[in-house]
Amino acid sequence: MIYFKTSLVMSENMRGEFNAVLEESQELLYRHTAQSVIKNKSGFDEVVDHALDILFMTQSNGVGAIESNPIHENLVQRCVDIMHPDVPLSPQKVTIMHVEPHGVVPEHADSPQYGRRTSIVFPLRPYNPTDWAVCRAGEESPDTVCEWHPCYAFSTEARHEVYNNGFDRSAVQIWVDLTTSEAYDRYKKDQLFCKPLNSNDFYFQKS
Repeated sequence: MIYFKTSLVMSENMRGEFNAVLEESQELLYRHTAQSVIKNKSGFDEVVDHALDILFMTQSNGVGAIESNPIHENLVQRCVDIMHPDVPLSPQKVTIMHVEPHGVVPEHADSPQYGRRTSIVFPLRPYNPTDWAVCRAGEESPDTVCEWHPCYAFSTEARHEVYNNGFDRSAVQIWVDLTTSEAYDRYKKDQLFCKPLNSNDFYFQKS
Protein backbone atom coordinates (compact mmCIF):
# COMPACT_ATOMS: atom_id res chain seq x y z
CA MET A 1 0.00 0.00 0.00
CA ILE A 2 1.23 3.48 -0.93
CA TYR A 3 -1.17 5.91 0.72
CA PHE A 4 -4.45 6.21 2.59
CA LYS A 5 -6.64 8.98 3.98
CA THR A 6 -7.81 9.09 7.59
CA SER A 7 -10.76 10.78 9.28
CA LEU A 8 -8.51 12.56 11.78
CA VAL A 9 -8.29 16.36 11.73
CA MET A 10 -5.86 18.66 13.53
CA SER A 11 -7.67 21.63 15.06
CA GLU A 12 -7.25 25.11 13.63
CA ASN A 13 -5.74 26.27 16.94
CA MET A 14 -3.07 23.60 16.90
CA ARG A 15 -2.25 24.26 13.25
CA GLY A 16 -1.77 27.88 14.30
CA GLU A 17 0.63 26.84 17.05
CA PHE A 18 2.70 24.78 14.61
CA ASN A 19 2.72 27.59 12.05
CA ALA A 20 3.92 30.01 14.72
CA VAL A 21 6.72 27.63 15.73
CA LEU A 22 7.81 27.29 12.10
CA GLU A 23 7.89 31.07 11.65
CA GLU A 24 9.92 31.51 14.84
CA SER A 25 12.37 28.67 14.08
CA GLN A 26 13.70 29.51 10.63
CA GLU A 27 17.30 29.40 11.85
CA LEU A 28 16.74 25.87 13.18
CA LEU A 29 15.56 24.40 9.88
CA TYR A 30 17.74 21.54 8.67
CA ARG A 31 18.22 21.44 4.90
CA HIS A 32 18.11 17.86 3.67
CA THR A 33 21.28 17.83 1.58
CA ALA A 34 20.70 14.69 -0.50
CA GLN A 35 20.84 14.81 -4.27
CA SER A 36 18.86 12.81 -6.79
CA VAL A 37 19.30 12.17 -10.50
CA ILE A 38 16.14 12.88 -12.49
CA LYS A 39 15.24 13.19 -16.15
CA ASN A 40 14.88 16.82 -17.19
CA LYS A 41 12.41 18.09 -19.80
CA SER A 42 14.91 17.28 -22.55
CA GLY A 43 15.18 13.69 -21.40
CA PHE A 44 18.71 14.00 -20.02
CA ASP A 45 19.86 13.04 -16.53
CA GLU A 46 20.15 15.99 -14.17
CA VAL A 47 21.42 16.11 -10.59
CA VAL A 48 18.92 17.96 -8.38
CA ASP A 49 19.30 19.08 -4.77
CA HIS A 50 16.45 18.42 -2.35
CA ALA A 51 14.68 21.68 -1.42
CA LEU A 52 13.37 20.13 1.79
CA ASP A 53 13.75 21.86 5.14
CA ILE A 54 13.03 19.90 8.32
CA LEU A 55 12.33 21.26 11.78
CA PHE A 56 13.39 18.55 14.22
CA MET A 57 11.56 19.05 17.49
CA THR A 58 13.06 16.40 19.78
CA GLN A 59 16.59 15.96 21.08
CA SER A 60 16.66 12.45 19.56
CA ASN A 61 16.73 13.87 16.06
CA GLY A 62 19.47 12.07 14.12
CA VAL A 63 21.25 15.27 13.02
CA GLY A 64 23.10 16.27 16.18
CA ALA A 65 22.33 17.82 19.53
CA ILE A 66 19.65 20.49 19.69
CA GLU A 67 18.63 22.59 22.64
CA SER A 68 15.64 21.48 24.66
CA ASN A 69 12.62 23.61 23.78
CA PRO A 70 9.56 23.27 26.04
CA ILE A 71 7.19 24.64 23.37
CA HIS A 72 8.40 22.10 20.80
CA GLU A 73 8.31 19.28 23.33
CA ASN A 74 4.77 20.17 24.33
CA LEU A 75 3.55 20.07 20.72
CA VAL A 76 5.33 16.77 20.09
CA GLN A 77 3.81 15.19 23.18
CA ARG A 78 0.31 16.32 22.25
CA CYS A 79 0.75 14.56 18.89
CA VAL A 80 2.22 11.43 20.47
CA ASP A 81 -0.68 11.28 22.91
CA ILE A 82 -3.19 10.61 20.11
CA MET A 83 -1.27 7.58 18.82
CA HIS A 84 -2.27 4.11 20.01
CA PRO A 85 0.31 3.03 22.63
CA ASP A 86 1.23 -0.07 20.61
CA VAL A 87 2.26 1.93 17.53
CA PRO A 88 6.07 2.14 17.21
CA LEU A 89 7.38 5.63 16.54
CA SER A 90 10.78 6.81 15.37
CA PRO A 91 12.90 8.59 18.01
CA GLN A 92 12.26 11.77 16.01
CA LYS A 93 8.50 11.28 16.56
CA VAL A 94 7.23 14.55 15.05
CA THR A 95 8.71 17.05 12.60
CA ILE A 96 7.60 19.99 10.48
CA MET A 97 8.49 19.60 6.80
CA HIS A 98 8.81 22.70 4.64
CA VAL A 99 9.33 23.17 0.90
CA GLU A 100 9.94 26.66 -0.43
CA PRO A 101 7.92 28.04 -3.37
CA HIS A 102 8.85 26.21 -6.58
CA GLY A 103 11.16 23.94 -4.60
CA VAL A 104 11.64 20.34 -5.69
CA VAL A 105 11.95 17.22 -3.57
CA PRO A 106 13.04 14.86 -6.35
CA GLU A 107 12.12 11.21 -6.61
CA HIS A 108 13.69 9.11 -3.85
CA ALA A 109 12.92 6.51 -1.19
CA ASP A 110 13.80 6.94 2.49
CA SER A 111 16.22 4.70 4.33
CA PRO A 112 14.58 2.26 6.79
CA GLN A 113 17.11 3.40 9.40
CA TYR A 114 15.06 6.56 9.90
CA GLY A 115 12.32 4.54 11.58
CA ARG A 116 9.82 6.38 9.38
CA ARG A 117 8.49 3.74 7.03
CA THR A 118 5.13 5.49 7.14
CA SER A 119 4.55 9.20 7.58
CA ILE A 120 1.27 10.51 8.95
CA VAL A 121 0.83 13.94 7.38
CA PHE A 122 -1.15 16.96 8.60
CA PRO A 123 -0.93 19.77 6.01
CA LEU A 124 -0.39 23.20 7.56
CA ARG A 125 -0.24 25.47 4.53
CA PRO A 126 -1.66 25.80 2.05
CA TYR A 127 -4.64 24.31 3.84
CA ASN A 128 -6.76 23.55 0.80
CA PRO A 129 -6.61 21.07 -2.09
CA THR A 130 -6.43 23.76 -4.77
CA ASP A 131 -3.15 25.34 -3.68
CA TRP A 132 -1.48 22.30 -2.08
CA ALA A 133 1.26 20.70 -4.19
CA VAL A 134 0.67 16.97 -3.95
CA CYS A 135 3.21 14.29 -3.15
CA ARG A 136 3.40 11.49 -5.70
CA ALA A 137 4.54 8.04 -4.64
CA GLY A 138 4.80 4.52 -6.04
CA GLU A 139 6.69 1.24 -5.82
CA GLU A 140 8.69 1.55 -9.04
CA SER A 141 8.02 5.20 -9.83
CA PRO A 142 5.93 7.97 -8.19
CA ASP A 143 2.70 7.32 -10.08
CA THR A 144 0.14 7.58 -7.23
CA VAL A 145 -1.15 11.03 -6.27
CA CYS A 146 -1.38 11.49 -2.51
CA GLU A 147 -4.26 13.95 -2.59
CA TRP A 148 -4.61 16.79 -0.09
CA HIS A 149 -6.53 15.70 2.99
CA PRO A 150 -6.56 16.99 6.60
CA CYS A 151 -4.67 13.81 7.57
CA TYR A 152 -3.22 11.15 5.30
CA ALA A 153 -0.49 8.52 5.52
CA PHE A 154 1.98 7.48 2.85
CA SER A 155 4.85 5.06 2.45
CA THR A 156 8.29 6.64 2.59
CA GLU A 157 9.69 3.28 1.43
CA ALA A 158 8.00 3.98 -1.91
CA ARG A 159 9.58 6.24 -4.51
CA HIS A 160 8.15 9.69 -3.77
CA GLU A 161 8.54 13.28 -4.90
CA VAL A 162 7.11 16.79 -4.55
CA TYR A 163 7.24 19.53 -7.18
CA ASN A 164 6.05 22.58 -5.33
CA ASN A 165 4.11 25.47 -6.82
CA GLY A 166 4.25 29.15 -5.90
CA PHE A 167 3.18 28.66 -2.27
CA ASP A 168 5.16 27.81 0.84
CA ARG A 169 4.34 24.17 1.57
CA SER A 170 4.53 22.90 5.15
CA ALA A 171 3.16 19.94 7.05
CA VAL A 172 3.44 18.21 10.40
CA GLN A 173 4.55 14.60 10.09
CA ILE A 174 4.37 11.85 12.70
CA TRP A 175 7.09 9.26 12.06
CA VAL A 176 5.69 5.73 12.31
CA ASP A 177 7.90 2.64 12.12
CA LEU A 178 5.36 0.41 10.38
CA THR A 179 4.77 -0.39 6.74
CA THR A 180 1.87 1.57 5.31
CA SER A 181 -0.09 -1.68 4.93
CA GLU A 182 0.46 -2.41 8.64
CA ALA A 183 -0.56 1.15 9.54
CA TYR A 184 -3.72 0.88 7.42
CA ASP A 185 -4.61 -2.46 9.00
CA ARG A 186 -4.27 -0.85 12.44
CA TYR A 187 -6.33 2.13 11.30
CA LYS A 188 -9.20 -0.08 10.16
CA LYS A 189 -9.09 -1.90 13.52
CA ASP A 190 -9.02 1.38 15.51
CA GLN A 191 -5.48 0.57 16.66
CA LEU A 192 -3.55 3.39 14.99
CA PHE A 193 -4.98 6.34 16.91
CA CYS A 194 -6.40 6.39 20.41
CA LYS A 195 -10.17 6.12 20.63
CA PRO A 196 -11.48 8.15 22.29
CA LEU A 197 -8.81 10.77 21.59
CA ASN A 198 -9.15 12.65 24.89
CA SER A 199 -7.69 15.65 23.09
CA ASN A 200 -8.85 19.16 22.23
CA ASP A 201 -6.20 19.33 19.51
CA PHE A 202 -7.61 16.66 17.18
CA TYR A 203 -10.98 15.24 16.27
CA PHE A 204 -12.43 12.62 13.96
CA GLN A 205 -14.41 13.87 10.98
CA LYS A 206 -17.79 12.25 10.55
CA SER A 207 -18.09 10.39 7.26
